Amino acid sequence: YKPIGAIEELSIKYEKLGNDMAAKKKFLEENRKAFEELGVSIKNVADMENLLIANKDAFIASQIAKAKAAVYSQQGEEEVKKLIENQRKLESVPKVYYQKKGEYTDGYGVKRKGVINVKDGPWQRAEDAVAETEKRMRGFFEKALEAEQEAAKKLEAAKINVLDKVNETDKTDKPDKTNKDKTDENAFILNIWTSGFMEKKPVLVFI
Repeated sequence: YKPIGAIEELSIKYEKLGNDMAAKKKFLEENRKAFEELGVSIKNVADMENLLIANKDAFIASQIAKAKAAVYSQQGEEEVKKLIENQRKLESVPKVYYQKKGEYTDGYGVKRKGVINVKDGPWQRAEDAVAETEKRMRGFFEKALEAEQEAAKKLEAAKINVLDKVNETDKTDKPDKTNKDKTDENAFILNIWTSGFMEKKPVLVFI
């Protein structure tokens, strides 16, 4: 993993400088871009010492957590594709009920025996496939979020400052998206946020 290899290389080079403060300051200036590529804010020798020596292991642990988050996100995106396909299948399957004897709960919460309506096999299986895919998708994205939060906590505990990549130039050159920007060219539809097929409504997800 590139950031881990990069910090190990920087750490080895930095250790060879010993106690030469002038050399350390020069090292900082020469490697500012490398630190930026690692996504950390290094303003002085103390910050550099903290990253490369005192809390190098914490940084590596945070990068491992970020890598896990990326994997979980990718798995979640694969489930999104499956979900869209399963929803299409569900929309196309005939919606047929059949009746059979069984138990139901009336409006007062009392269980009674009688004739109940049951969804036929293809319909029920299609609904189950959508529900199972939704569950897997949410699970992966939740794990991705947890891993990202774990990475951030490790850096915060180690007092390693994350580089703020958003500056005033970016804000002027790249205006925020407005509702007019949100078209079907950068969105896809998921019917996933309400329970029950008949109650589902299309939700635009912007990417």
